[in-house]
This record gives sequence, C-alpha cells and structure tokens, in this order.
Amino acid sequence: MLIDNNDVDRREFLKLTTATGLGGLASLAGCSSLESSSGGAENAGSELPQYKYLNNPANYNPARHDAINLVGEQLNNLGLNVKVQVFEWGTLYTKITQEHDFSFATWSRGLGIDPGVRMPEQFHSSNVTADQGNFTGYANKDLDPTLMEQLQEKDEQKRIQMLHDIQTTLGKDVPMHPIVQMPNIVAYNNNQVSGWTDHIVGYYHFEPMTNVEVKNDKKELRGSWAETLGTMNVLGYKNETKLIHQFEMLYDKLVRINSKLEADPKLSLATKWERPDDTTVKYKLREDHKWHDGEAVTPEDVKFTLDYVKKNKIPLYSTQWELYDSVSVDGQWITVTFKDPIGPVHKLFSNQIPILPKHKWNSRSNPAKASVKKPVGSGPLQFDYWDKGSELSLKKYGDHWRPVKFNRRIWRIIPESSTVWSLLKKGS
Repeated sequence: MLIDNNDVDRREFLKLTTATGLGGLASLAGCSSLESSSGGAENAGSELPQYKYLNNPANYNPARHDAINLVGEQLNNLGLNVKVQVFEWGTLYTKITQEHDFSFATWSRGLGIDPGVRMPEQFHSSNVTADQGNFTGYANKDLDPTLMEQLQEKDEQKRIQMLHDIQTTLGKDVPMHPIVQMPNIVAYNNNQVSGWTDHIVGYYHFEPMTNVEVKNDKKELRGSWAETLGTMNVLGYKNETKLIHQFEMLYDKLVRINSKLEADPKLSLATKWERPDDTTVKYKLREDHKWHDGEAVTPEDVKFTLDYVKKNKIPLYSTQWELYDSVSVDGQWITVTFKDPIGPVHKLFSNQIPILPKHKWNSRSNPAKASVKKPVGSGPLQFDYWDKGSELSLKKYGDHWRPVKFNRRIWRIIPESSTVWSLLKKGS
C-alpha cells in the first residue's frame, strides 16, 4: 500500500511500522545521549532538546536510509526535535556500539541460529560497556538471572517458555522497538548459478554455499557489497555482515548446524561429540584435515583457540567465553568444562567460535587489534588476494572434506545499486 507521507497520522504511522519477523530486524533504539538546546523565554518552559537520529548512507542500504528519513520526519511531526545524521558504516557502528553517542538509531540485527544467544548479549546489564552488545544501556536486575538461566535449560519447551517470558518483559520496557522485517533476498543470474538452498542464517552459510553450482567459463561466483572491507581479522572485526560472509567460509567450527537446525557431523570439524554430564562436552576432532598452508589441524589448535579467546576476552565471543572454564586434550578428543549447566550447547557454543591455527596466532599478544592481511583458516574457501577498496578473492580449498563447487568467489565493492543490477544482467 502506498500512502503519501503527509497523510500518515500518528496512529497510521505506528500501525505501518510495527511489523517484525524471524530473519532480521530493523529496530528503533533509543539512548540517553542527546544535544540540549537553550531555554526559551521566562516562564515559557524550555525547548525540547535536539535528538540525534543516526542514519547509514543511501548507497549502503537504500531502503533503510529512506526509512530512517521517513521515521525522522514523522518524529518531528509528533513534536520532537530530531536531526537525522548520516555516517558511513564504520563510524556509525562506533558511535552506536562503542561511544553510545546517539538518541535514536535504526539497527538491523539477525537473530542467528538461536535468539537466546542474542538476548543476554543485547539486554543483560553486565554488557553495557563498549563492544559488549547492550548499546541501549538497558538494565533490569530482575531479568538478568533469567537471561542467563535460559542458556542452561536443556528442556526445549521450558526454554521456549523462558524466552517468551523474557520477550514479554522486553516488549514492555526495553528502549528498542522492532519496526520492520528485513527480508533476506538474493538476486542472482540463473544462467550461471544454481543450487541455492535455504538456511535460517542466510545464503552465505557454510551449507548453502557448498551446495551452489556455477556454470560460467571461469567457474567464478561473483558478488558485491556497497562498502569496502576494513579488516581480515576474524577476532577483531565488528560483527559486520560483509565480513561474516567471508569468515564463514574461511574458518571451520567445531559443530555446524544444518538447515534443519540439527548439529551435523557432515558439516563439522568435530565428527563426534558426547555429554558426560551437564557441565562437560567432549568433541572428537576430524582426522587428516589441514590448514590452508598445509599444516595439520590438531586438537591443540582447538584448545589454543578457546583458551586464547577467553584469555584475551575477545568481545565478539564474550557470551561464549563466559560460559566455559577449561579445555583439555586427550588424543583426538577435546573436553570443554563449563561453569554451569549449558542447555543447547551446539547452538550456544560449539558453532560460534572459529577455530584458529595456533602457529599463526600464538605470537599475537593483542589479537583483537592485530593486522591480518592474508588469513589462514581451514574452511572450504582460502584466501586468494585482497585489493582493499576494490575486491576480495577467495579460492576453492580442494582438500576440504566438503569442497565448494566453483573455483573462486569474487567479492566486489560497488557502491551504486544501479551498477550492480547492470552487471548482474550482463552476467559480469
């Protein structure tokens, strides 16, 4: 339905902008930071403060850019003094998640494999400092225990009810309001590409990406993004979708979740797993697998990764490293001991942390700040070249147990959507 902006009253506006869905949410988040205006005439009261509503550039996400301008316009029509400010993505991310320097922001955030992981990250009162996820500053000491207890509940139906109870509380008082669903749409040239399969995490996930078939002359899968890639550091990026797309295929995970939301050994670095008790999980590492540089992937690499992430308190994986106490190795088996009972362990832990090569990372004392130009992983795609600001190339790693069905994946930086569509139709 198309409606003229001038005809949208407050009730209609709220009705139009209160839809949500499972895949990804664009949310209107409010923060306490604001710019005060000077007071008015004597006895006339003070002017409303000026609120900062942060926006992304039009070329980064045209639909969200336009939606934010519309929301800002309606907020002003309601009597608020709202100034929409546009920043490139890196600056926008820093202002919101690190500096907390905003009054309103519209934020798109996928729920991932398990929404229960996102809830404590975004709403637990201990996560309000920089890079820890709770960028709205919401704090509810009564809710905090339930946010953590749902991570420990093994009974699926009980856990679902706990998550619903949490959502009921958040729906009443959290300074974040879902306003629209962002569908995960993939446009592709079906003369060249086939075999796409669905996964709740998205088209870039390990499973659909290893199902895709490419028929062009060079067997290249060519895609694009509007902004440049700022880093190749899997421990130091800012949870940006454009980089998740790359790291998902560069690095393996202990356990991967398939499209049926089941832990699948056919997709995983571990071929078996056991739970001796509620606080212990054992993983048997896949044998004869190698890093992209030819070195063997060993259980010591897994232990190193988990110890390293915890020791350095890597913000990206804070929910995970807070869960476990220790890691030990016995032959091909890795044993992880958790502080408390952990419920759906594979969704909350096993499929979250990328496994790193010890021989490449053990000399780095500040991994979140490390400069990584040629990453080495063990996933089905390996680093080829990176022309920063232009394109990234990942090539097929033929020794992977589940190799891709194309030779190379080219990721081009193309700011203009019209250019993307033109190249797509031409088959370029």
